Amino acid sequence: KNLMESLPALDASSVQYPFPIPTTYKCPREESCIGGLASSCQSGYEGPLCQVCSSGYYKQLQTCKQCPSKKWIVGQLCIIATIVFIIIIALPLITRRMKKGSRKRPLIDTLLSKLKIVIGFYQVTYGLLQAFSYIKWPGSLKVIAQYSEILQMDVLQIAPIHCFSPGFRVDAFGHLFAIMAMNAAIIGFSIIAYGVHREIISRSQTPQKDKSKSIAQTKEMVFRNLFFFLYVTYLSTCVKTANVLPLACQKLCRDEKEEYCSYYMKADYSIQCQGTRYNHWLIMAYVSAAYIFVLPLSSFVVLWRERRSAVAAGADLFQDPRSGMEIISGLCFLFENYNQSSWYWELVEMSRKVILT
Repeated sequence: KNLMESLPALDASSVQYPFPIPTTYKCPREESCIGGLASSCQSGYEGPLCQVCSSGYYKQLQTCKQCPSKKWIVGQLCIIATIVFIIIIALPLITRRMKKGSRKRPLIDTLLSKLKIVIGFYQVTYGLLQAFSYIKWPGSLKVIAQYSEILQMDVLQIAPIHCFSPGFRVDAFGHLFAIMAMNAAIIGFSIIAYGVHREIISRSQTPQKDKSKSIAQTKEMVFRNLFFFLYVTYLSTCVKTANVLPLACQKLCRDEKEEYCSYYMKADYSIQCQGTRYNHWLIMAYVSAAYIFVLPLSSFVVLWRERRSAVAAGADLFQDPRSGMEIISGLCFLFENYNQSSWYWELVEMSRKVILT
């Protein structure tokens, strides 16, 4: 108070400061802080380091923006629904029609292998622009980042729930739970769809040979669509898992001696990285971390075993699938772009993308 006075009081209590000297921190985003003795935040920002968005705002590329209109949010959700529809419904229909032709390599495998490159490129681009969001990027790159956000398949980020209901706020753990729940739902839906379709085929009056062929085609189709969707959401799952781990927390102290300190999550400064609640939610993060390792590792093991058996038997992986070879035919989009001896290279690419993101 005396610092702000033109004629401060100069008594003993004014010239001595017996309290801990506050520690100053630089805000991650320069625009979010007004600064000054009161450490005020810009409109729309609040919380530690002015990194939490106020009510009526949502975070995009580390910037708090006013909530969009409900029509805009519904439009974004329609785009996500269209992408999911294409992966789950349209691709199986295209696959069946492709099987009727004489093409050796199904066109759907070639399409997915190319689409995988495009999606991966823009996912990594979004990750980089988000990580270095404090840089003043050109407007064209910001537009690319905004539309690349859709490919992250993060529904809660694209359509912020608290913009519909201000009292309902989703934190970093909520985003991780949402992406895990979506992955689990797709896996469950695929299992149920395969079981129902197999039961329908088994009860049909067609010959047993045709039944076996139809079941094998169904299994291949389920594997292809399921793994393609999981690989589309893989990078987003990795990022959201890394965001909530203890290594991604920042220590903020109130005094220079660091006697009064708290740990906050860098991805969401509204969460303290301590306490019973955080430790309980951390179990989900470790489960997600296990999934991150299991998905590519299981794909590698299955491809290695099945491909070795197929090569030993002299089988052609791109013909109509036979019993026992459906999974490698369904995972064909992973090695379609590489030479036969480099079938594993997509897993190397996935590791590079994860590290980069």
